[in-house]
Amino acid sequence: MQHTFLLVAAALMSLWMSFGAQLASAGEPPRYALYAMDTGLRGPDVPDLAGKVKLLKKLGYAGIGYTFNAAELPTLLDLLDQHRLELSAIYLAPFIDSPPEAALLDSVARLKGRTTRIELAFRSKTLTPSDPKGDAAALGYLTKLADVVGDSGPVISIYPHRNFWAERVEDGVRLARQLQRKNVGTHFNLVHWKWAPQKEPLETLLRDALPYLRCVTINGLDNKQGDRIVSLDQGDYDIDGFLRTLVKIGYRGPVGLQGYGVAGRSADHLGRSMTRWQAALARLDGAATKAGAKGGNDKAVTFTKESLGKLPPGWKAGRTGEGKGSVWTVVKDDTAPSKTGFALAQTAASPRPMFNLCVLEASKAQDVEVSVAFKSVAGKIDQGGGVMWRYQDAKNYYIARVNPLEENYRLYKVIDGRRVQLASAEEIVPKENAWHRLSIKHVGNKIECYFDGKKVLDAEDNQIAAAGQIGLWTKADAQTSFDELRIRDLGKKD
Repeated sequence: MQHTFLLVAAALMSLWMSFGAQLASAGEPPRYALYAMDTGLRGPDVPDLAGKVKLLKKLGYAGIGYTFNAAELPTLLDLLDQHRLELSAIYLAPFIDSPPEAALLDSVARLKGRTTRIELAFRSKTLTPSDPKGDAAALGYLTKLADVVGDSGPVISIYPHRNFWAERVEDGVRLARQLQRKNVGTHFNLVHWKWAPQKEPLETLLRDALPYLRCVTINGLDNKQGDRIVSLDQGDYDIDGFLRTLVKIGYRGPVGLQGYGVAGRSADHLGRSMTRWQAALARLDGAATKAGAKGGNDKAVTFTKESLGKLPPGWKAGRTGEGKGSVWTVVKDDTAPSKTGFALAQTAASPRPMFNLCVLEASKAQDVEVSVAFKSVAGKIDQGGGVMWRYQDAKNYYIARVNPLEENYRLYKVIDGRRVQLASAEEIVPKENAWHRLSIKHVGNKIECYFDGKKVLDAEDNQIAAAGQIGLWTKADAQTSFDELRIRDLGKKD
């Protein structure tokens, strides 16, 4: 039954993707699911498929972009399903002069109902790059493959590759426009866009491609070495600026990480790239929260070097339960979304039943929006954490928290020291050692909870009706860092 449900859900998602990128809800920053192309999984530490998949899961990638190998595909799909990862894409470089290979057509059946993109880097035996004389042959190839693929997933994406016949994003757009099939679109690859001579500015190109754009792949670039591919944390290309451009044009599809030619252990450079990516997303969330605030009624709280190693002024640590623990200090963290280089962290391995509390003493609100960036650092009993609001004292408050160990997001009220669950969302899987954003909105008796900008649960409760303080929360030995706490008092008029 569960397997059937997953297939149906995947089919619906594939249909959504086939209609192109959609706009996010007003006021919510987009969340881009980052997968890794297998070009970055060729280090000595990942010699086989099992090692590659395990590493992606550990680092928090959404899936893999895989160089097509029909013989390995069944094993790869089993491994990905086991670890709840996506086969984000399969890549191949066919010649337009020949029909789709039988091995590809046979493999499509295994991909039914999946969100996989079949990425085609078209080549030609006779034509030069971007020569429209090849359109008829390419359209013939695409038609045959699209007929087999159907409308339940996967989808087809034309992959621009320097010096290949389909060299530019514009080539994919031209073909998709002519074919007018919902399951055929195009792709943007940052490094191949940089390497091929361009006719249009980046934003103009992306806006024109948007109705057909199935995926974007990125990487760090070292301009001093001829735009050599590097990990996201290296080089001189403005990844944050590129991300803002995607938001600006309204792209909401998947993003892949190109790692071709990056030397060393895959765990090292893919880990650095994920850390850099999560920091960029967290900054994007913070910018969206700022933009959504009106009348200056939004307060941002960050942390500085002056409070390093201690509890910052205006904060008070506390606990629900007995025992030693609940130690909150400012720590150095170069990945902090606020770019201050510091975050506030719960650092103690407190006993199992203890709730670790840290309250912003000057805060007080009844109807309120609260948002905070958090990063799970350690914890064997518990991990993660969240925010408190309408805090009356250490035994009475509301709490929304995310627990990576349990892979869930839960809303509670604490009454006389007893925690009562109000709602739960399952299969919420924070990425390891990465920044995420948890947000709540409480107006009257209606509570809405968000994870990384997406609403995941709601409930109704008004047992604690009075205004109260805002704070941070972890449980037991959950050691967690927090940054960019934003509070919007909805009871105040703008």
